[in-house]
Amino acid sequence: MFAIILHPTVTIQLGYLTVFTWGLLVSIGIIVGLILIWYLSKKEGINFDHVLNLSLISIIFGFIGARLLYVFLEPSQFQNPIEIIRIWDGGLALYGGLALAIFVDIIYVKKNKLDVLKYADLFAPPLALAMAIARVGCTLVNDHLGKITSLPWGITVDRITRHPISAYEVIILFVLFIILIVFRKSFLRFKGFSAFFALTWYALFRFIIDTFEDFQGRTDIFYANQIFLLLVFIISLYFLIKILKFSHPSSS
Repeated sequence: MFAIILHPTVTIQLGYLTVFTWGLLVSIGIIVGLILIWYLSKKEGINFDHVLNLSLISIIFGFIGARLLYVFLEPSQFQNPIEIIRIWDGGLALYGGLALAIFVDIIYVKKNKLDVLKYADLFAPPLALAMAIARVGCTLVNDHLGKITSLPWGITVDRITRHPISAYEVIILFVLFIILIVFRKSFLRFKGFSAFFALTWYALFRFIIDTFEDFQGRTDIFYANQIFLLLVFIISLYFLIKILKFSHPSSS
């Protein structure tokens, strides 16, 4: 068994500066994602001013949405309202961040009369890569450990070996990123294909991964997650098939 024992608040001390491992990886993920989206937008001739605005909106509202959903799901952890803004102490729900960021992004795109699917395709690979790197941070601090297992790649903490949920997600996100990049030229022939392929892929594999997660008896959260992911998978798959069946390949 792998006995990697790290505390969720593990830090790196650089003189007087204390760097939180998870926060560092999230920051690296955001920076790498921004660099990639800048490169893709230049290569594909997409207005970078709008891309930058959408990136900033996604980051800001992504954190807000993720925090708000976590507070909603775990209200007992916040005895004082001021603790809600202490995001550096951890406590984010990914789905809330994605949902709010996408919602506000669509408003921006519609308001500026831009092509929603074109920009969604642009953001798919950088978002997958940024999320993968951020989840590496979760893996390094042993966050999101799953059910007890005897599998050789389990992570042992406090003498109990569990499924490394974050590591599983790192794998599916990096594989998704590679697929989106390797087949990008082919995917871009069908507007919206990259975006809906990414949603379909993530929803399917996250649904599978969640069956190994330890919800500590919270069946309400487990079923809510599964229903949400199943709906995302079905809707995304529907649009994916529709794009392939009815769309004419673009010349770009």
